[in-house]
Amino acid sequence: SIQLLVLQNYLFFGNASSILNYIGTMFEDPEDETEMGALSPSPKVVLLDLTLVTGMDTSAVDIFSEILQMCKGHGCKLFLAGVSQSLRQSMHLGGFRPDKPANPSARQLRFFPSLDVAIGKAEDLLLDEAHMNEQNAGKTGSSFLAALQQIDQHHGLTCSSDLAGLEPFVHQILVEPRQVLYEDLIVERGLFFVSSGFLRCQQDAQSTMTRTGGFTRDEHSLPQSLNALNARMVDAASKGFDTGRSFRLARIGPGSIIGGG
Repeated sequence: SIQLLVLQNYLFFGNASSILNYIGTMFEDPEDETEMGALSPSPKVVLLDLTLVTGMDTSAVDIFSEILQMCKGHGCKLFLAGVSQSLRQSMHLGGFRPDKPANPSARQLRFFPSLDVAIGKAEDLLLDEAHMNEQNAGKTGSSFLAALQQIDQHHGLTCSSDLAGLEPFVHQILVEPRQVLYEDLIVERGLFFVSSGFLRCQQDAQSTMTRTGGFTRDEHSLPQSLNALNARMVDAASKGFDTGRSFRLARIGPGSIIGGG
């Protein structure tokens, strides 16, 4: 999974420590096994949006280094988006800089110019990893069963054997490159289990969604501080995007279910 955290204002030891503690809860194991179903999975990518950050002191830079080490220890990558040039120089002087392994895909820390680009790269990373796992696992006789097994693997479930009996009620659809699922194939509305390949969900430029508009929220329900907040028990926040161009909402791969009634 991808965990996104939007930061703002000036970062110092106090609020940076809260960020560190909050990210630490993303990797905590539940105290009670009955809580497993309520927890989101540990992230593969932690994405920090620093577009609204005005600066940080040296103690905050040190804590960002601790965040990076924590992510490395859990096999998680750290992506930073919207870092200004002056902020990046402060990080560099404090020793917080990307590593340069021989294999670029092995980089644990990466900087991106915008949140949209960072989210797209994070999605690509996870989907490419899932596709590689699918290839390594080998092909099964049933594409429907393969899709169910991918769902089990990605979400920690054991539903494939229970749902395999539904196979007589599904049929396979092959989507060619550049085809649109509902428009070009003229299929009925329903649920689609992705067994291989990738689909892109794209929003056109006529959309009125923005990062500050297009959705409503109850301000009283939002925490005012990261202190004592557990990342794995928090519901996903609403996300908006810049207008004026087409952009990708999601890239969907094996193990995903799309569609509806």
